[in-house]
Amino acid sequence: MIRSSISQTYNDFPEKALDQVHDSYYIPEISISQSIEEFLHSLKSDELISIETSTNRTYEGQIVEVGNQLVKFREFRDYELEPYVLEIPLEDIIIASVHSIDLEVKRAWLNSTQSIAANDPDDLVQIMLDHYGDARAGEPVVGRILDENHDLFLLDSITSESQFDSYTVLNKKYITHISEDNDVLRYLSFAKKYQLNKGSYDPHELTKKLPRLKEDFS
Repeated sequence: MIRSSISQTYNDFPEKALDQVHDSYYIPEISISQSIEEFLHSLKSDELISIETSTNRTYEGQIVEVGNQLVKFREFRDYELEPYVLEIPLEDIIIASVHSIDLEVKRAWLNSTQSIAANDPDDLVQIMLDHYGDARAGEPVVGRILDENHDLFLLDSITSESQFDSYTVLNKKYITHISEDNDVLRYLSFAKKYQLNKGSYDPHELTKKLPRLKEDFS
């Protein structure tokens, strides 16, 4: 069994104080003796899960059926569950994970009544960069444009889970393309609203650290 770190120190506390101890490492109903098969059986039918296999593939989606040797799986791709069913050998599964922020947002998206085409991207933009020597070359920056001048854009950029990432200043001469409406932006707009409603858009209150940034940008 996975043993709580606090379980080793119970003798150090008076009995009346034990119910006041918050054990952050206690995980109910999960034990290290469980097999991958048992773990997958324990998931709810609408649960989204990430699976990494020995064939160097990562899948995200929903379990359809767990057998003795195979897992039948519907993959989450292009903001929907694929209609066809994949079969993944149980012995190939290295990691199975649930309840990440990314998976919870995608689960909320699937449970919503919105379609990707109908969702409004609001004020988010996707900016493609092309600059030599930067690890981010070719990867987009997504966020809301707060201000600009002749040479620069100022954005509050977001992560792939639509949480606040940083205040970002971009040099316009390295921008190759700006998108204002595509499937990525529609999904991330939904995800941003989800984070705002959950109070998790800016959990570390980073946006408050530079409250006069827009006023000073010129």
